[in-house]
Amino acid sequence: MNAREFVSLWKEEINTSLSQYQDTNQESLVQALYQKLNLTTEQEKTFWEAAEVMLNDTAYTFLMALDGCAQLGGNQQTYKIFGEDGNLISDCGDIEAAAGDLFE
Repeated sequence: MNAREFVSLWKEEINTSLSQYQDTNQESLVQALYQKLNLTTEQEKTFWEAAEVMLNDTAYTFLMALDGCAQLGGNQQTYKIFGEDGNLISDCGDIEAAAGDLFE
């Protein structure tokens, strides 16, 4: 696995989570709270757009922090991420480049 594949998995997870949150057949805390809002169709659209932005921004910030480009809990440092095969997934800057492409 390389940095681009790693970031792609994060993006895929965000998209999957958002789809599950929006699925009225899924019993989740997000769906239960959402139903309590009793939104109009236009408000629903705006709500899910905001949720997508929040999820993407959170994942992007987390990925930038792993790459040493942003703070994580007020601490900024570069982390090394290894696959289960023991190989380094990315060098410093690889995640930033991939996330810039996939999260924009």
